[in-house]
Amino acid sequence: MQIRRNVQAQAARSTAKSVSRSVRHVDSPIGTRPTTGDHSDTADNAYNPVIAAIIELCKANGLAYVDETSNPDADNNRILTVRANGHEVKAIISPVTHTTRLSDKPSFTVMISCVIDKPAPGLMNFAALGMWNRYAALMSTVLVDDQLIIFAKFTIYEKSDDYVRAVFAPMACSAVWLAIGMAHYLSDSSPNAYDFLVSGQIDNPSKWFGLSDEQMQANPSIDPALFKEAADLSVEQGHEADADEQGLIARFEWNPRPTTLADFLFDGHSDDDDDDDDDGFYRSEWQDEDGPRWLKSKDDELDEGKSTILIQIDDQHQLYGKGLLAQIRFKIEMDTADLPEFVNDLNRWELESDDLPPFFGSWCLDPDFAAPAYIMFIPAIFASYVTPFSLLSWAWGRHEALKELLNLERMD
Repeated sequence: MQIRRNVQAQAARSTAKSVSRSVRHVDSPIGTRPTTGDHSDTADNAYNPVIAAIIELCKANGLAYVDETSNPDADNNRILTVRANGHEVKAIISPVTHTTRLSDKPSFTVMISCVIDKPAPGLMNFAALGMWNRYAALMSTVLVDDQLIIFAKFTIYEKSDDYVRAVFAPMACSAVWLAIGMAHYLSDSSPNAYDFLVSGQIDNPSKWFGLSDEQMQANPSIDPALFKEAADLSVEQGHEADADEQGLIARFEWNPRPTTLADFLFDGHSDDDDDDDDDGFYRSEWQDEDGPRWLKSKDDELDEGKSTILIQIDDQHQLYGKGLLAQIRFKIEMDTADLPEFVNDLNRWELESDDLPPFFGSWCLDPDFAAPAYIMFIPAIFASYVTPFSLLSWAWGRHEALKELLNLERMD
């Protein structure tokens, strides 16, 4: 299928090389209360707040780590390896060597990843992973050839230090912490993630994921007014949106769009675009009035030609308790037999692309429709690091990037 080949082509560039490093198992204890520590005066902080924060996370929680920056195999990357429970979680920082869509200034990507050494056999297929990723919390699980990899990823642009310290550094620490438990649960142990998919039951989830029972039952500290503010801003930009004290819903069209990501984040549109419509939007050359044909479906429960964005307080995630849930859902015309591999291809695309919104979730099989969906769950203890507006802007950016990717089929 052409659409899947296009996604695969985007994802195939040296995927394994970026995350597959030699594994040296060193057991280290992990507690059930992640402590970030104070990294404001750390020497590395001026160079990279993310690395500094992860180092302090390790020190505060007794986790073994190795800074591999001097490694000749690092390919100009900054690599920090965290070791616990027989697994290695790597923070890999790589300079972006090309001009991106969003900035012509120097930037770099940060990837938190772990290669599962001995994965549970039942997970080594696309259908099982498509279901497992419905429960994604900051980390995606992707199958690359014969390797099972978990990862989160984001790009840092120039002069964004305040945002890095306030959002990316603590989110990266949260991803490292959750990856340690997830790596063990995805391994060929008993019980494991495949057992959970089969039975729908998990005993003592705090044992696996490093969160205490109290943390799992805590309510997310989200100001309900922020949902309405995010929805109102989305409406100002020409999108459908509504909100209440529990969350918000927005719909982004697959035809009209703001001229740039900045137009969604800030007021104003380009004054020199000859194709501007009266409402401030324009249509790019490859878009037609009806939108991409694969967004058509006989199912009327999702809107035609739109992505539905849902951000809400979730009362009870089966693995992580209470927290904040974000979803992107849309119609797609595709043979259902192809969907599981297509979902994995989308996660590979996220793994290999430099210029996408922060990836703290996963593409998965939509639990209600024959379609892919994007799921991001933030446990309550970490939910204060992001705002509904941040999640909505990331969802809009992912909607736009996916729109361009899927239209490769038409352009070809």
